[in-house]
Amino acid sequence: YKYSERPAHEVTITKAFYLGRTEVTQGQWMKVMGENPSEFQKGSNAERDRVIAKYIEEGLTKQEAQEKAGAESNKLLTASNPVEKVSWDDCQKFCAKTGMKLPTEAQWEYACRAGVRSKPTYGELGQIAWYDKNSDSTTHPVAQKSPNALGFYDMIGNVGEWCQDWYEGDYYKSCTDGVVDPTGPAQSELGGRVQRGGEWNGNAYFCRASHRSCGAPGYQFNGLGCRFARTAD
Repeated sequence: YKYSERPAHEVTITKAFYLGRTEVTQGQWMKVMGENPSEFQKGSNAERDRVIAKYIEEGLTKQEAQEKAGAESNKLLTASNPVEKVSWDDCQKFCAKTGMKLPTEAQWEYACRAGVRSKPTYGELGQIAWYDKNSDSTTHPVAQKSPNALGFYDMIGNVGEWCQDWYEGDYYKSCTDGVVDPTGPAQSELGGRVQRGGEWNGNAYFCRASHRSCGAPGYQFNGLGCRFARTAD
């Protein structure tokens, strides 16, 4: 997909919008949709240790904290992990219930870049993203890594994210003179919708603001989730 990132071009966004600071969590998805499609619903040892530490801070003894954590369901331990294995079609059902929408590809990249035209650098990759070198082959609770300059978490790691647009490999060739509030092509040569961001099982190459790929609207994957937007009016 790297050739679909070219050429670089100027995008102007004139309409204010809100965007989730984090990816949608399993708990949030469950609350709206009544089910959790995620593959990672079993708390990792690291997650269990985090819960135990939290209980100890709240005043429980180590034994009491371990017993309480052991009594909790695995789903409670992953409620703050990003939901995954949701398709673009699934996201539309979530939107119908909440009044939210998936961000356009341009909105997503604007939020990810946070005002930086060149390669965004908010710190060492391990400080800002969960990817194959530090994820321990699983997703992690949102907002554990450092946010970008606009306060958004996990934009280039943890799970990839659906965007609203259809995907066209050479779409950017039509944008060389600059575009205003783009919503993508009218259709897709591959029948796919845009996906953005890196993921827990991807390498560092995919952890970039410009990385883009696609999937069929019904496609589900344990490294693919979402965050939602809405207009400011």
